[in-house]
Amino acid sequence: MGRSWQCGTVQLDGVLPQRLEASYVAPDGSRARPLMIHHAIFGSLGRMIAILLEHHGGVLPFWLSPDQVAVAPISKDQAGYGADVLAAFEDAGIRAVAYDGADTLSRRIVAAHEMAVPVMAVVGGREMRDGRVSLRERDGSQADVPLAEAVSRLQARARPGALVAEAL
Repeated sequence: MGRSWQCGTVQLDGVLPQRLEASYVAPDGSRARPLMIHHAIFGSLGRMIAILLEHHGGVLPFWLSPDQVAVAPISKDQAGYGADVLAAFEDAGIRAVAYDGADTLSRRIVAAHEMAVPVMAVVGGREMRDGRVSLRERDGSQADVPLAEAVSRLQARARPGALVAEAL
Protein backbone atom coordinates (compact mmCIF):
# COMPACT_ATOMS: atom_id res chain seq x y z
CA MET A 1 0.00 0.00 0.00
CA GLY A 2 3.06 2.23 -0.21
CA ARG A 3 3.34 3.23 3.41
CA SER A 4 5.27 2.19 6.49
CA TRP A 5 3.34 0.53 9.30
CA GLN A 6 2.88 2.02 12.71
CA CYS A 7 1.09 -0.01 15.33
CA GLY A 8 2.34 1.34 18.62
CA THR A 9 1.34 4.77 19.86
CA VAL A 10 2.24 7.15 22.65
CA GLN A 11 -0.18 10.04 23.04
CA LEU A 12 -0.51 13.03 25.33
CA ASP A 13 -4.11 13.59 26.41
CA GLY A 14 -5.34 16.81 27.98
CA VAL A 15 -9.04 16.10 27.48
CA LEU A 16 -9.56 12.99 29.60
CA PRO A 17 -7.97 14.46 32.76
CA GLN A 18 -10.37 17.40 32.43
CA ARG A 19 -13.37 15.09 32.00
CA LEU A 20 -12.22 13.10 35.05
CA GLU A 21 -11.62 16.34 36.95
CA ALA A 22 -8.15 15.02 37.74
CA SER A 23 -5.68 17.32 39.42
CA TYR A 24 -2.50 17.32 41.44
CA VAL A 25 -0.80 19.69 43.82
CA ALA A 26 1.89 21.67 41.97
CA PRO A 27 5.21 22.61 43.65
CA ASP A 28 3.81 26.08 44.44
CA GLY A 29 0.84 24.50 46.29
CA SER A 30 -1.76 25.26 43.61
CA ARG A 31 -4.02 22.66 41.95
CA ALA A 32 -2.94 21.80 38.40
CA ARG A 33 -4.44 19.69 35.64
CA PRO A 34 -2.19 16.81 34.56
CA LEU A 35 -1.60 15.49 31.05
CA MET A 36 -2.23 11.79 30.59
CA ILE A 37 0.15 9.63 28.62
CA HIS A 38 -1.49 6.77 26.73
CA HIS A 39 0.74 3.99 25.46
CA ALA A 40 -0.53 1.09 23.40
CA ILE A 41 1.44 -1.58 21.62
CA PHE A 42 -1.25 -2.08 18.97
CA GLY A 43 -3.61 0.70 20.03
CA SER A 44 -6.37 -1.82 20.59
CA LEU A 45 -7.37 -5.29 19.54
CA GLY A 46 -9.87 -3.70 17.15
CA ARG A 47 -7.14 -1.60 15.57
CA MET A 48 -4.89 -4.63 15.16
CA ILE A 49 -7.69 -6.58 13.46
CA ALA A 50 -8.44 -3.60 11.22
CA ILE A 51 -4.77 -3.47 10.20
CA LEU A 52 -4.79 -7.20 9.40
CA LEU A 53 -8.00 -6.93 7.39
CA GLU A 54 -6.76 -3.88 5.51
CA HIS A 55 -3.39 -5.47 4.81
CA HIS A 56 -4.99 -8.64 3.45
CA GLY A 57 -7.80 -6.85 1.61
CA GLY A 58 -10.41 -8.55 3.79
CA VAL A 59 -9.20 -11.97 2.71
CA LEU A 60 -7.25 -13.43 5.62
CA PRO A 61 -4.63 -16.14 5.09
CA PHE A 62 -5.72 -19.72 5.75
CA TRP A 63 -4.14 -19.99 9.20
CA LEU A 64 -5.89 -16.81 10.39
CA SER A 65 -9.33 -17.27 8.81
CA PRO A 66 -12.18 -17.87 11.28
CA ASP A 67 -13.61 -20.55 8.97
CA GLN A 68 -10.80 -22.29 7.11
CA VAL A 69 -12.75 -24.92 5.16
CA ALA A 70 -16.34 -25.08 3.95
CA VAL A 71 -17.51 -28.66 3.48
CA ALA A 72 -20.21 -29.01 0.82
CA PRO A 73 -21.82 -32.30 -0.13
CA ILE A 74 -23.18 -32.20 -3.68
CA SER A 75 -26.50 -33.72 -2.64
CA LYS A 76 -28.30 -35.10 0.40
CA ASP A 77 -27.00 -38.56 -0.55
CA GLN A 78 -23.51 -37.45 0.48
CA ALA A 79 -24.57 -35.60 3.66
CA GLY A 80 -23.28 -38.40 5.90
CA TYR A 81 -19.89 -38.46 4.20
CA GLY A 82 -19.81 -34.67 4.34
CA ALA A 83 -20.32 -34.88 8.12
CA ASP A 84 -17.45 -37.40 8.32
CA VAL A 85 -15.19 -35.06 6.33
CA LEU A 86 -16.17 -32.15 8.56
CA ALA A 87 -15.40 -34.22 11.68
CA ALA A 88 -12.02 -35.30 10.26
CA PHE A 89 -11.04 -31.67 9.68
CA GLU A 90 -12.27 -30.58 13.10
CA ASP A 91 -10.45 -33.48 14.82
CA ALA A 92 -7.25 -32.27 13.14
CA GLY A 93 -7.73 -28.75 14.54
CA ILE A 94 -8.94 -27.25 11.26
CA ARG A 95 -11.79 -24.75 11.60
CA ALA A 96 -14.37 -26.24 9.25
CA VAL A 97 -18.00 -25.38 8.66
CA ALA A 98 -20.76 -27.27 6.84
CA TYR A 99 -22.29 -25.72 3.74
CA ASP A 100 -24.98 -28.34 3.31
CA GLY A 101 -28.13 -26.26 2.96
CA ALA A 102 -30.93 -26.61 0.44
CA ASP A 103 -29.28 -24.17 -2.02
CA THR A 104 -27.61 -25.44 -5.17
CA LEU A 105 -23.94 -26.34 -4.96
CA SER A 106 -23.00 -23.30 -7.03
CA ARG A 107 -24.88 -21.00 -4.63
CA ARG A 108 -23.12 -22.61 -1.66
CA ILE A 109 -19.74 -22.12 -3.39
CA VAL A 110 -20.60 -18.45 -3.99
CA ALA A 111 -21.68 -18.07 -0.35
CA ALA A 112 -18.38 -19.55 0.89
CA HIS A 113 -16.48 -17.27 -1.49
CA GLU A 114 -18.40 -14.21 -0.21
CA MET A 115 -17.51 -15.19 3.35
CA ALA A 116 -13.84 -15.44 2.23
CA VAL A 117 -13.52 -19.08 3.30
CA PRO A 118 -10.12 -20.09 1.89
CA VAL A 119 -10.93 -23.69 0.90
CA MET A 120 -14.09 -25.40 -0.26
CA ALA A 121 -14.20 -29.18 0.26
CA VAL A 122 -16.74 -30.63 -2.15
CA VAL A 123 -17.88 -34.22 -1.73
CA GLY A 124 -20.00 -36.10 -4.21
CA GLY A 125 -20.78 -39.72 -4.97
CA ARG A 126 -17.35 -40.46 -6.46
CA GLU A 127 -15.52 -38.86 -3.52
CA MET A 128 -17.71 -40.75 -1.05
CA ARG A 129 -17.12 -44.07 -2.84
CA ASP A 130 -13.32 -43.55 -3.01
CA GLY A 131 -12.79 -41.84 0.39
CA ARG A 132 -11.60 -38.66 -1.28
CA VAL A 133 -12.40 -34.96 -1.22
CA SER A 134 -12.23 -32.28 -3.90
CA LEU A 135 -10.47 -29.21 -2.53
CA ARG A 136 -11.18 -25.91 -4.26
CA GLU A 137 -8.91 -22.99 -3.34
CA ARG A 138 -9.88 -19.32 -3.36
CA ASP A 139 -7.87 -18.82 -6.54
CA GLY A 140 -9.98 -21.45 -8.34
CA SER A 141 -7.38 -24.22 -8.37
CA GLN A 142 -8.66 -27.66 -7.46
CA ALA A 143 -7.21 -30.95 -6.25
CA ASP A 144 -8.95 -34.29 -5.80
CA VAL A 145 -7.12 -36.06 -2.96
CA PRO A 146 -7.70 -38.82 -0.41
CA LEU A 147 -9.31 -37.50 2.77
CA ALA A 148 -6.24 -38.28 4.90
CA GLU A 149 -4.03 -36.28 2.51
CA ALA A 150 -6.49 -33.37 2.53
CA VAL A 151 -6.42 -33.37 6.32
CA SER A 152 -2.60 -33.38 6.49
CA ARG A 153 -2.25 -30.66 3.81
CA LEU A 154 -4.73 -28.36 5.51
CA GLN A 155 -3.49 -29.13 9.00
CA ALA A 156 -0.01 -27.91 8.02
CA ARG A 157 -1.54 -24.65 6.75
CA ALA A 158 -3.73 -24.21 9.84
CA ARG A 159 -0.85 -23.67 12.28
CA PRO A 160 -0.67 -20.07 13.47
CA GLY A 161 1.92 -18.23 11.43
CA ALA A 162 2.30 -21.07 8.92
CA LEU A 163 4.72 -19.89 6.29
CA VAL A 164 2.77 -20.70 3.18
CA ALA A 165 2.66 -18.54 0.08
CA GLU A 166 -0.67 -16.92 0.98
CA ALA A 167 0.56 -15.80 4.40
CA LEU A 168 3.72 -14.06 3.21
